[in-house]
Amino acid sequence: MLKLNLHKIVLALFVILLLSVACQLSGSPAEELAVTMVAETAAAVPTKIPPTATSIPTETPLPSPTPTPAPLVVKDDFSTQSDIWGECDKCEWKDGVLYFGPYPAKETQGQDQIFYVVCEACGTPVYYRIAADVSAFEGYSGDRTYGLLAGLTENNFLGAGTITAHQHVLYETFDFNTQEWGGTPFKLYQDAVGYGAGATNRIEIEVKPGSSSGSAAITVFVNDTKTVSYEQDAEPVQVGLYLGWHSVGVKYDNFEFEELE
Repeated sequence: MLKLNLHKIVLALFVILLLSVACQLSGSPAEELAVTMVAETAAAVPTKIPPTATSIPTETPLPSPTPTPAPLVVKDDFSTQSDIWGECDKCEWKDGVLYFGPYPAKETQGQDQIFYVVCEACGTPVYYRIAADVSAFEGYSGDRTYGLLAGLTENNFLGAGTITAHQHVLYETFDFNTQEWGGTPFKLYQDAVGYGAGATNRIEIEVKPGSSSGSAAITVFVNDTKTVSYEQDAEPVQVGLYLGWHSVGVKYDNFEFEELE
């Protein structure tokens, strides 16, 4: 396009030159004609217009999908000390297990002789499964209870899967406000519970939605045998390990926690 316009200009100049010569010979009409041709030629040359800045449309990014969090799972074989547990002044990690207790009696707490360590990594679930291998190793054992902390709130304590040396399985609760024990009575499961103070028992507790709205169904398994079943109000709780009385030491191994939807 530029070459074509230059060609027109050169041609116009050539014509002007000829007309100038003719003008000298014949007078002003030729001059007027030359001026007219120059104007028409200039009009024919396009004016260069600077480009206008135009914003390039950008795509609006779509929001990234938020993945649905998987149910929380926590495991600890106690081979080394883990930071998943809360404060515990009577805990010792050795020989691949956790030694918990014994504690001296609380002289000013009356019936509150409960000692526990909370699994902080487990959060505050409503429905869950918790399990561990449990065995007593020191102190009184015949009338002492111990097992898994199956539910701790500001006002209440729940111990489930409690084992005694006499092959008892116990679901027990304690109200911190009234200082009273509750729950189901002792139950004897000679076929389920390992005999003797040093016997190891696998305790597993499942807390699932109950038969009515807002309730929780608690089932205790000992060595894969279903023992205690119980229902109570569903609420967020803390879980972990516990001793139901003073002067008994217990070993724990192969701890598992799984949040249930």
